[in-house]
Amino acid sequence: MPKVSIIVPIYNVQQYLAKCIDSLLEQTLQEIEIILVDDGATDKSPEICDTYDLKDHRIKVIHKTNGGLSDARNMGIEVAQGEYIAFLDSDDWVEPNFYEYLYSLAKKEDADIAQCDYIEVYAEDIQIDFRQHIKETIHTGAEALGLLFGKEYVKTVVVWNKLYRRNLFDEIRFPKGKVHEDEFTTYKIIHKANKLVNSNLPMVYYRQREGSIMAEGFNERRLHVLEAWKEKYEYLKQEGLEELALRTEANLCSTLKGFYVQTQKSSLINKNKILEDLRSEMKRKYIKFIKNPYITDRGKITLTICLLNGYVFCKLYTAYTNSERF
Repeated sequence: MPKVSIIVPIYNVQQYLAKCIDSLLEQTLQEIEIILVDDGATDKSPEICDTYDLKDHRIKVIHKTNGGLSDARNMGIEVAQGEYIAFLDSDDWVEPNFYEYLYSLAKKEDADIAQCDYIEVYAEDIQIDFRQHIKETIHTGAEALGLLFGKEYVKTVVVWNKLYRRNLFDEIRFPKGKVHEDEFTTYKIIHKANKLVNSNLPMVYYRQREGSIMAEGFNERRLHVLEAWKEKYEYLKQEGLEELALRTEANLCSTLKGFYVQTQKSSLINKNKILEDLRSEMKRKYIKFIKNPYITDRGKITLTICLLNGYVFCKLYTAYTNSERF
């Protein structure tokens, strides 16, 4: 049985794919399986996958009809045999000792999850500076949920900088057809974990490129995060994690207002309907938002202004874009 199964969803990334796969074949941890999931790519990505399949017995290639990132990840989970599961986006790459480092952390601490940091890159010739002081912290699953708020948020919510003990996915899958799919799943996985080891060492190169999902301008699909946070709020409240539920609710309030402004500035076909839906959501939750201790007085005032006069609110929001909890 391999120690780690690495699942790589692939769709039309022919110019980046070789670097991603090569970084996996160069891993110092040899007991791995690399699951390349061709999600119905229409460029040369399928052929590249098949070529690598002939090079190394640790590579498994799955060709499937296009179903999106979540569907491809879920397919990889179904066939994974490793003690731990990892995910890597097909346009990113990792340091040669990345999986050996996380695996050793997980085994040393008997942790269900091990995660490290990452760096955003715009070119391939960048190198990580490893002279920094390495800091490793240990959290229970409940404690680790707190990392989803504040400066550790992005690092904790994404899936491609982690190892997960495989049984964490016995009952959890990524939601098909959703953007922000990690927002729908990560909190459930972390809460299920016995322990999470968190390292500050950056070992993943997170490529920033035009054409990626997250590089798109504002569009209707971005609204999926609102659904994710509403589900997260209900989950945390049901689990008795009231403080984290209230902090999630505060994030929801801030994001509703931010999306209202972005929608107002957009040229979306359903613009007026989306604006009305956002206002209706704020109106339904108005009393709860006003009572939420994690929403500042300024945040509550601007929420009220938004409901009274959306035009004035958008002008104020634009003027104070960098204001905390506007």
